[in-house]
Amino acid sequence: MDELYIKQVLNGETEAFKYFVQQYSERAYHMALSILKSEITAKDAVQESFLIAFNKLSTFGGKARFSTWFFRIVIIA
Repeated sequence: MDELYIKQVLNGETEAFKYFVQQYSERAYHMALSILKSEITAKDAVQESFLIAFNKLSTFGGKARFSTWFFRIVIIA
């Protein structure tokens, strides 16, 4: 399913990125919270992670699942 939305976003249908926000926000938040120990900082990190993922989506090679790629961004951000 992720591949379909990736193609849509890359083809200019930026609204399709909402799928990823809906699909991965909660898990990303809990991951960030477990690392950062601050709700506000974790929310900021998740928001920043989605921005990075959106801006770098064209670099996603598809060798791993989107979720794996995205959660690595969360950890780094």
